[in-house]
Amino acid sequence: MASTASSRILLLVLWVLLFVGCATVDPTPTVVAGLGRSVGATNTPSPTATDTPTPTDTATPTATPTDDATPTPGPSPTASNTPTRTPTPTKTPYPTRTPSPTPSPTADRQRVPALGSTDINIRENAPTPAVPVPTVMPTIAVPAKTTNILLLGDDSAEMGGGVTRTDSIIVASINRETGTASMVSLPRDLYLYAPGWTMNKVNVITPVLGVGGLKETILYNFGIPIHYYVRIDFDGFRAIIDALGGVEVPVTCALEDWILKSADLDIYEEDNYEMYRVEPGIEHFDGHTALWYARSRRTTSDFDRGRRQQQILRAVLSQMVDQNLLLKIPELWNVYNDVVDTDIDIGKVLQLAAAAPAVRDNGIQSIYLAGSNTIPMRIEADYGPTTIQLPNPETVPDKFRSLYRPPALSSGGGSTLSVEIINGTGDDAMAELAAFHLDQYGFVPTISEANVGKIELTELEYHGQNFRASFDWMITWIFDLKRPGDRGNGAYEGDHAYGVDLQPDPDATYDYTLLLGEDFNPCLSELFPPSPFD
Repeated sequence: MASTASSRILLLVLWVLLFVGCATVDPTPTVVAGLGRSVGATNTPSPTATDTPTPTDTATPTATPTDDATPTPGPSPTASNTPTRTPTPTKTPYPTRTPSPTPSPTADRQRVPALGSTDINIRENAPTPAVPVPTVMPTIAVPAKTTNILLLGDDSAEMGGGVTRTDSIIVASINRETGTASMVSLPRDLYLYAPGWTMNKVNVITPVLGVGGLKETILYNFGIPIHYYVRIDFDGFRAIIDALGGVEVPVTCALEDWILKSADLDIYEEDNYEMYRVEPGIEHFDGHTALWYARSRRTTSDFDRGRRQQQILRAVLSQMVDQNLLLKIPELWNVYNDVVDTDIDIGKVLQLAAAAPAVRDNGIQSIYLAGSNTIPMRIEADYGPTTIQLPNPETVPDKFRSLYRPPALSSGGGSTLSVEIINGTGDDAMAELAAFHLDQYGFVPTISEANVGKIELTELEYHGQNFRASFDWMITWIFDLKRPGDRGNGAYEGDHAYGVDLQPDPDATYDYTLLLGEDFNPCLSELFPPSPFD
């Protein structure tokens, strides 16, 4: 029993490790709560691996699904707004960092994906495309020592056993040279051309063409070569989270939706559901509720679901590091291969782990295809009317090119900024969520132990000589300080810019001092981050 639990935990360790990494530091850093990053940390050596040749991928066709092959169960979202149960927030423990595993295997040479053909070929008896098939997207050059991994979550308990849909699709890119990582969530209603088949929603491509076919689809439509994939099903996800003892997730926005009262109940019986709600805070999820949080979209959207899936991945990684599980990767590798579907080898995992300390310190860039990046359209499919999302050819190419660009605010991008958080909300969880947001966008936060009581309004001070390279446009967006009429009228005015007070201090320990007030709203519009030109 113990070995089974360890293998399940390892599965999730590796699943996350493949594109977000782990880290090691000196014994006495100033630790940011629940984030796994620290001020003044130094890294210890990590594993390395060498390359040997390996063959390229091919797609294997199987049965043809419909969009509703596995209908989303549950009642309609019009029932009572009063939740029947709400979890109790718990504070995320301060993480400690773990030594990386010592490698012994070598990695197979990284595959060089290529399209079998760029000709448009609609298979006989395949669904007729609802829109003209787009031309092939030129392949975006992959930087040196960069690996692209496709992370898939299937809605079947038995991968490969019957027709299933791919419910979660994330493309992750890790640059081992710069120590940076990015991930982009693909909405499941994204309507793409699958080479050699037809145009269809991205979540039904794998059952027909295999994972190799989905790799080709992403390469054709976005110019992103996929080197490896990792696939897990929902039952495996629940079991892994439970084996971990649950996971602490920074819930930044309240969520209410139907949940199956127990994971073993019939998903098609409406009486087996109840309304469930979580409020902003640090929430402890078991496998059942974590899957609910990752899949829910009835009361939100597919884009928001992608945001929450990335939140869970970050939270799981931090917890994995705390539990010192990475040292077991080599000894449990064979067990790992029995419980997931993947084409990555142990040598490549250890090779990627070598970049993990820098990746963790630099943070992980999240990219979403929301807003103007997709064009919604209602079409008549073989199974009835349905809504699709077409990639916007004017904006999406640059989104995918940004996979390879390290965030400007990170050590990988050449700049870091530290922030001291003084909590005036009266709620420890709010300081944790503020730190989560800062960390997510490249700042290095530290939560102060100062007790200032409750403060009504959030205040922010910058201690540099001027606002050049201060990333004030980013930090003021995080804390909603662009307030016309009372926070600088959205423009620079003397020593006040976008709600930031300039307080030059060459001896300041931190670049910024944030006095977090009761007005802080952690529900940040993460799908639409700003740019310095907004």
